[in-house]
Amino acid sequence: MFSFSPSFIDSLLQKNSATFDSFYVQTVDVFYRYIKSHFSLSDGEVHDLISDVYVKIWWSLDNFDRKYNFESYVRTILKNTVKDYFKKSKSITFSSYTENREITIDDFLMSDEDIAEEFEKNYLFNDIDREIKKMDQLSQDLLHFRFVEQRSYDDISLITGIASQNLRKKISRIVSNLRNRLKKAQKS
Repeated sequence: MFSFSPSFIDSLLQKNSATFDSFYVQTVDVFYRYIKSHFSLSDGEVHDLISDVYVKIWWSLDNFDRKYNFESYVRTILKNTVKDYFKKSKSITFSSYTENREITIDDFLMSDEDIAEEFEKNYLFNDIDREIKKMDQLSQDLLHFRFVEQRSYDDISLITGIASQNLRKKISRIVSNLRNRLKKAQKS
């Protein structure tokens, strides 16, 4: 995405306005392309999101721990800002899914707690367990790592060899498949 020298990062962390302006110039197009290519948003929404990202970066510079990678820190702020935007403006409930609905960004912005709560609310444990056991081993493992062991996508990526950026969508599809199986079982 981008890379900065240690001296540039040090200057940013000291909240040097000129350095932050340079940081803006170097990253604004990257942020814009990332958001536009991944999400269906108007230019106004994208610009609002980007403004929020820079405000959050500015105010979080005091909290940055130098033992971590600064570029990853910035990417995390960018992704979390977008995630927060969708949670606030386009939230959905688990039960609003339909069997043939395409998976959208909203599907994998649901928190793991929301998904687990809806499964517990709508289905019996034995039914969930039975349907999970009918799935392929990889699907079972991914559900276990994410919802039982509550591992991060990066951890799961290291274990499975699946790129972490693909895991969120893959796990969302598995959850959707499990929900569909449970609905069919309830109807039988």
